[in-house]
Amino acid sequence: MKKSSFLCWVLLMAITVVFSSCEKDDEDVGNSDLIGSWKLTEQVYISSSGEQEVWYLDDPKSPVIYTFKSDNTLTLKEGSDIIINAIWRLNGKKLQIIHPNVPEEEGHIEEAEIVTLNDKELILICQEDDGHSELIFEKL
Repeated sequence: MKKSSFLCWVLLMAITVVFSSCEKDDEDVGNSDLIGSWKLTEQVYISSSGEQEVWYLDDPKSPVIYTFKSDNTLTLKEGSDIIINAIWRLNGKKLQIIHPNVPEEEGHIEEAEIVTLNDKELILICQEDDGHSELIFEKL
């Protein structure tokens, strides 16, 4: 009897640990976590058939920098050239990039899932028609 009570207690503790660790994965991301400049270092494209292509973006003369500002504007630069001025918003772990100068029928909203966000690294997954891309950034 004592052995089955002990096993039940161990199982209950294991379930508690599993559910509490999963809960942290589902936490929403706060706007302040994203604010700042992020250098795109790597892009991995994975096709629906599982094929991968990797691009390392390490040209020091032309870094790709995303700057998320507290007023929810985003500037994307390649080197010193501004490529995009947009608006960003978070909904849980979904990041939306809104391009105000692009017609709605041409896809003026892009969406990505935030997989990792900490003080050093940001990883986004963007779904595409025939696969997805993982964008890997380092905080500047």
